[in-house]
Amino acid sequence: MPLIIAFTLFRNGINLLDIILVLGSIAAFVSIRLLLKPTRSLLTTTDAVKAALDSDKPTLVEYQSEY
Repeated sequence: MPLIIAFTLFRNGINLLDIILVLGSIAAFVSIRLLLKPTRSLLTTTDAVKAALDSDKPTLVEYQSEY
């Protein structure tokens, strides 16, 4: 997406505002990626999973397949 923005802005020459907008869009995409990147689970053992399910807090269980 930042590449499309760059092509659109740079089609009539490069100026400072175009460069700032392209760098801002790249920074926005990188920061969104870092904010939404999944992390490793803290529940690594079956006992920890059972304890989380037995607690009074809502728990989301997601199963993923390698295939």
